[in-house]
Amino acid sequence: MGTVIVDPATLAQLSNVAKTVTLTDAKGRVVGHFVPTLDPALCQFQEPQISEEELLRREQQGGGRPLVDILGDLGRRQ
Repeated sequence: MGTVIVDPATLAQLSNVAKTVTLTDAKGRVVGHFVPTLDPALCQFQEPQISEEELLRREQQGGGRPLVDILGDLGRRQ
């Protein structure tokens, strides 16, 4: 992965970004995406975005396929 050194004005704009943003030129053409580095201390106490009730419902619903069947299908694709 390469490195681009940004000027102070751009750095000031990007310093306040908390999630991935699209970078464009003056004409609106996409030149890339900026993904900010997250402070691990802020992520440490994140709670799942799904309720305990929904987790239980999904567990009880069942479904899916046995791993051996999935691996067999993948093996036949090669």
